Amino acid sequence: MKAKKGELDKSLVVALDASMENIFGKSATKAVYYHLNKSYLLKPEEIPEKPQVFVKAMEEMFGERGAEVIEALLVKDLLAKLGIECRDKENNNLVDWLDKLKTTYSKKQ
Repeated sequence: MKAKKGELDKSLVVALDASMENIFGKSATKAVYYHLNKSYLLKPEEIPEKPQVFVKAMEEMFGERGAEVIEALLVKDLLAKLGIECRDKENNNLVDWLDKLKTTYSKKQ
């Protein structure tokens, strides 16, 4: 039985949420999500579909350097949670990784 695209997004949301909590803690993650929803009209479950909005919001909230650090931690933690070995240690771009995961997933369909 083939998994649906929605199942991939759901898995990504769960993994991203756990990664956010690893980085910020539970309370601060809720605050970040609140700000994303209020200021950027972005809900946590929409991040896999709108990663560019998420990254831009992170840059505006935490500055460019802060967002780079957060993004690198998210990519590392996300890939570990999904059981994917990262051979490209230089690429910490969340948008690129989400695109790669979706492309790989769609090829398996």
